[in-house]
Amino acid sequence: MASFVLLAAATACTNINPNAPTSGLGAALATPGSMASLTAEATNPIEWAADRRLKWDDFKGTPDPSSPKDAVSAVYVTHTWNCDYYGQFVFAVTAVFEPDNSWVKPTARTEGLLGHEQGHFDLAEVYARKLRKALGDLKDPCKNPQRTGETIDKLAADNAADLEKEQKKYDDQTNDGTDAKKQQQWADRIKRDLGR
Repeated sequence: MASFVLLAAATACTNINPNAPTSGLGAALATPGSMASLTAEATNPIEWAADRRLKWDDFKGTPDPSSPKDAVSAVYVTHTWNCDYYGQFVFAVTAVFEPDNSWVKPTARTEGLLGHEQGHFDLAEVYARKLRKALGDLKDPCKNPQRTGETIDKLAADNAADLEKEQKKYDDQTNDGTDAKKQQQWADRIKRDLGR
């Protein structure tokens, strides 16, 4: 069995003065059925890239021996935005895998399970692309940065909630990756969504 941990992290910068500080990180840890506050940056996160597949060595967390799950992938979508000195809207959205909070039980290291865990990471990228599109579609975002910040917060929260639902659906329908037929159907769908 596999699972995921969805960490929704967001950095929102609205400063238009290039000399002003532009940092801040807020994050929420979301697991199926629960939300808890988290305010720490990931160490050694892996950003999603089409040519970078997960390896079991990426799972650096300590397995929970009492968990019925064989593996857990900590994935999230992070975003930054800024209205620069010239009033241009600049943003970035990234799907991230966090090795330190991802783990696998030693006896469960199979290629099938690794493929399932890659699916969690790929789904995060699908939702990162949805958020990128939503941010790119904003009209005159630098006209009122406070309102834009509120809009982006809502878009990001809705995106994170939708991603969490999709991750749960993925686990449920594939029986945590053990239903080979359903797993292949999901892999094909995710591949299509990523344009591969």
